[in-house]
Amino acid sequence: MTPENSVSEEDMWSDMASAIIGSGTYALEGQEQQQIEVLTEWLRHGRQAEFDWRGTYRHLYAFCATHRPLLPSPAEMERRVLGTDAS
Repeated sequence: MTPENSVSEEDMWSDMASAIIGSGTYALEGQEQQQIEVLTEWLRHGRQAEFDWRGTYRHLYAFCATHRPLLPSPAEMERRVLGTDAS
């Protein structure tokens, strides 16, 4: 693979998060909450890999929140990813 065609690790993390949130399968199967759980776990892995998961999620939220109403706010997702209490 040539450098022009290689995908950066940052792009890989972003692309996968986009694919998770962009999938209509969860809604079709009535499992929207599972979609959030899968995305949260992916972002946790991204955090451990020192990927800019906050920036990626903020971008996804701004783009997808209107047609994915169950998406947690960026602040709520941060609490989930960091494992802190929501109160």
